[in-house]
Amino acid sequence: RDLHSFPTRRSSDLYFLTLLDSVSVQSLMAGELGRAQDPFLRTMLWGALWDQVRDAQLAPERFAELALAEIPREKDEQIVPVLLGRLERSIRAYMAPAKAATMRSSAERMLWDGARDASKPYGIRKAFLDAFIGLAASADGMATLESLLSADSAAGEPVRDPTRWSVVNRLVVLGTANAERSLAAQVARDTTPDGRRRAFVA
Repeated sequence: RDLHSFPTRRSSDLYFLTLLDSVSVQSLMAGELGRAQDPFLRTMLWGALWDQVRDAQLAPERFAELALAEIPREKDEQIVPVLLGRLERSIRAYMAPAKAATMRSSAERMLWDGARDASKPYGIRKAFLDAFIGLAASADGMATLESLLSADSAAGEPVRDPTRWSVVNRLVVLGTANAERSLAAQVARDTTPDGRRRAFVA
């Protein structure tokens, strides 16, 4: 439907549950969501679509496809991390394994490209990088994860120990050939109290 039919924000507005009919969903999927100028409205619409995924009214593949198309264009630093989290959740928890593998590969490419896009502010690039680390599972994705441990910078900033620990944790979860070696190297590298805590978690 035309966006004028959706509520807009005013100082006196109340919060309420938005239920979308099939025509509205089709309109959003066809591009209307990306044309919504107000961040609050976009947040509401994304939330309504996600509610439909959780209620089994919208296929998670359709939500993920829309997210993959729209996230690279999103400029709001508060919306991006939420969408990335829902994209990861839709792939990890809601899709059949075969579909999830295909969607994961597309997501990995989008996330890595976003993390390296110098035109984006650091907050958004870092969100892309964090999501990539949490989602990567393909052979290329694992190789990229391992390369981060020897990189000087990522997402436009130095690679610090919290990011290295996230990478190591992911490699351990994936059971890569170099996971134990990477863990040992990071334990030796970060001997701070926080490093010892993260080593215990890993």
